[in-house]
Amino acid sequence: MRRAFVFHAGPDFKGSCDAVVRYLQAEKFSCQTFDVGDARKDPQPWIDAYPNLMTRVDVIVCLAHGGWDGPLVFGGAPLQARNLSPQIARGYSNMAWPAVCAWFRNMLTAGGVAVIHACHSAGSNQYETAQYDHADRWVQELSEDARITTVGVEGTTSSGIGSQSVALLKHVLRGTSPPQATRVYLPGGQRVARWSGWLNQGKR
Repeated sequence: MRRAFVFHAGPDFKGSCDAVVRYLQAEKFSCQTFDVGDARKDPQPWIDAYPNLMTRVDVIVCLAHGGWDGPLVFGGAPLQARNLSPQIARGYSNMAWPAVCAWFRNMLTAGGVAVIHACHSAGSNQYETAQYDHADRWVQELSEDARITTVGVEGTTSSGIGSQSVALLKHVLRGTSPPQATRVYLPGGQRVARWSGWLNQGKR
């Protein structure tokens, strides 16, 4: 059976997590979930305390608030208790970036995919790009440095709404139309121009 790991940032994303799990189970995935807590209020585990499963998974899904420097999931103490950010990226809190890349790489099977449903996980959309000079694309950096397939969304998103997260996952797995501008990167950071769906590639 295919395997998936879904982690979410606190109660704001619990309903979305449940909807994603139901969809994955309908697609014949076994699922494990993990609540990392709300970065604004809860202690979050550091990346080295994230689960390491004995058996690798085919799909990782992250549901969280986010920004150009990644999802707000890598935390420690709540935001109001410290000046550190729960975001880790290649150029931001970057001492821990190799650990983030290693965790994703070690969790995924060869050919697996990481789906990051968080605002700006794939950088700015066309409207923001016209206004701001801010082109960081976190999922591209993760693909380049962890050498895995990644998917993220441009601009703001609604990862706390289950129907939106499921629509994104249907795009990832089945190649249906995405709910918003989306980017897919192959291991090493090459962007896919036309994505046909993970389940439609080879024997899945």
